[in-house]
Amino acid sequence: WKGRYLHKRKDGSVFTVEEKRSMLRVDENVYELVIGIDVTESIELQKRANLHSLLLNGTGDLAVATDMENRLIYMNEAAEEYFNTKLEEEQGRGPNETNSKTLRAFLEMAASRSFESSGKRIRFPDNSNSEPPVEFNKKIVRDSGREVGTIFLGRQTD
Repeated sequence: WKGRYLHKRKDGSVFTVEEKRSMLRVDENVYELVIGIDVTESIELQKRANLHSLLLNGTGDLAVATDMENRLIYMNEAAEEYFNTKLEEEQGRGPNETNSKTLRAFLEMAASRSFESSGKRIRFPDNSNSEPPVEFNKKIVRDSGREVGTIFLGRQTD
């Protein structure tokens, strides 16, 4: 059996414990083994991730995030529609591995461009007669001073 329980600390605060119970038979004796893990922090992190995704999906702008090796780690629903693919199908893939030709071209362009500190913008596609181009702003994301990824926020230009 596996489940979650709310427990109360001595100070009155509540935390969530995920428990797994199983029966152990040792010789003629039967024991119940219970393993409990405090999952409060992981639940809070998941809630924050869900909120961030909800906020990014609530905008009409395209949001694409890559790691420092230019592998896709996130895209919102607007980007999925624009690139005609799903995050679940493309996540973790680099430019040469994506199923979507449009996404592949964008990741290749994003990886090959050298950006000046003043103008970190990509116009994609460079020369398209069929659709208005999207202008992406590029921002490097840092964690404790270390570069961990890049976020591209795009809006169609007329």
